[in-house]
Amino acid sequence: MLQRMAPASLAPALAAHYQLDWAHVGLFSSVYFMVYLVLQIPAGIATDRFGPRNVLGWSIACSAFGSLLLALAPSYTLCLVGRAITALGDALVYSALIKATATHFPKKRFALMMSVAQMAGYAGTAFASAPLLFVATNYGLSTTYFACSAALLVLLVMVASQMPRTASAPATQVHMNVRQVLIACAPTLVAFVAYYAAYMTMFASWGSVFLTAGFMFEPYAASSVIFAGVLGLVAGGFLNGALLARECGPRVLLALFATGAAVLFAIVLAVGRPGVSAPTSFTVLLALIGVCFGAISNGLTAIVRERVQTSDLSFASSIHAVLANVGAALLMPLLGEQLMRPAGELQVLFIGVELGCLVVVLLCAARLHFAFRKAVPQSPTVRAT
Repeated sequence: MLQRMAPASLAPALAAHYQLDWAHVGLFSSVYFMVYLVLQIPAGIATDRFGPRNVLGWSIACSAFGSLLLALAPSYTLCLVGRAITALGDALVYSALIKATATHFPKKRFALMMSVAQMAGYAGTAFASAPLLFVATNYGLSTTYFACSAALLVLLVMVASQMPRTASAPATQVHMNVRQVLIACAPTLVAFVAYYAAYMTMFASWGSVFLTAGFMFEPYAASSVIFAGVLGLVAGGFLNGALLARECGPRVLLALFATGAAVLFAIVLAVGRPGVSAPTSFTVLLALIGVCFGAISNGLTAIVRERVQTSDLSFASSIHAVLANVGAALLMPLLGEQLMRPAGELQVLFIGVELGCLVVVLLCAARLHFAFRKAVPQSPTVRAT
């Protein structure tokens, strides 16, 4: 997450270092996402074939080399090459982490341990903001990327020395293909695309802009509200993981948290007034919404874990990631075009999108629940004689 979000903080230093305009800075950012998206399915296949330990080692080494090239690049062209190599390494991490968690921890602990991995990702997002800007401003772009490369090499040593080995899948083992994953995971795929669109809209792409344009918040206040929501994401992941570890039903939890988030958004729409609503109340509401969103993400990952074999988990997860990112990529520009609407219309539009996505998640949760009950026959009632 640090590498993915870094351009937001490094853009001024990058533009000054290579004498770039903002279009070229934007290309530096987009190269990463293009490579990352293209490699998601190959990453899943590689993880299922060679094992998470090997893939994590390759990915970290590749990312470290990309960061080193970024630190030494004398030209913008080589800088783009380094950025692409970094993305190539980072693209393998998500699938490998899911597979490693499923392999090395009991099934009932899977969701809880995935929440730990998510927390690490959120920590990387946090470090990619003000701390990374401080380092780049005071020590320069090259030193910043040297530090990233060194940190990745330390991580590589930790993986090599601490992560248990697992046997690679035999070359002759039959794995699921794309069509089989689409059939087996259709409800979770639809739910994950809807969830991810809602998540990107509120917590990544347009949340701060929505609060400033729709509710007239100051930029700092809007950022603080979004930050509270990010903290809620961490708490929600841990909460859902702990509940699943106590053997609560993942489909019921998914429905409950989707309903909770929808109710909270309805409250925002009902009580929010442009230029009147207090940021404090929105901070509480968005923190609670973040809890629901963190639990939904964690719960969907746990349900995917149930619907496919461990040997195909990385491949299935990579397909979820690809479809979700494509859906978000199509939706985000459409929402961006609506930002010039009056504040009242903007509120209805954005919260309507969130509610629509959550309703889709809720319907998919119901579909999963009834399919599960149909697949697991109930124990016959014993009559008293």
